[in-house]
Amino acid sequence: MRFPIRWPVVIVVGVALATIGLVGGYWDQIDHAAVNARHTAALKDLGANDVEARIRGMNELEQVTKASPGDQPAVVTELAAFIRSAAGSADCPDRPVSRDVQAALGVLNRRPSAPDIGTVIDLHGACLRNAQMIRIELVQANLSGANLRGADLSWAVLDGADLRGADLAGADLSHAHAVAADLTSADLDGARTEGLHRA
Repeated sequence: MRFPIRWPVVIVVGVALATIGLVGGYWDQIDHAAVNARHTAALKDLGANDVEARIRGMNELEQVTKASPGDQPAVVTELAAFIRSAAGSADCPDRPVSRDVQAALGVLNRRPSAPDIGTVIDLHGACLRNAQMIRIELVQANLSGANLRGADLSWAVLDGADLRGADLAGADLSHAHAVAADLTSADLDGARTEGLHRA
């Protein structure tokens, strides 16, 4: 038995498929070669001896993630590695973090977290004393052994973060989210915890 062709249905389906193709084409407009070149140049700046060049590199990495969200996991990992290296871990002085470290934290702070795709931000053991990290999203991040003494983590999202052995003495954790965060052996002496969500 043959069924008659219903042209209105065919037209509608055809238009829908064409629209999907156009949308797919639209989302594939990223010039990956240009993005890769920009990414490479930014990493070169990140390794420069001049602090202004390093900050410029961080700003360029931020633009890379905006132009190509798929590059964000790599950029986040690169910035975290830079922070660990530049901030150091031993002899953590009682002063604000350096300008380039604070700039890197700023890029992490401004990023939309969705393109991370489960990337773990590794800041373990980093000297982040007195760092400004207001509202930063560090879900599932590795902050074990980090020195966050006096850091401003108010309204930060630390859900599921590894904070074992972290120094949070005097830190501002007011209104932060730390649901399921591991704070085993963390030093919270003098920390501000009003409004801290733990459950």
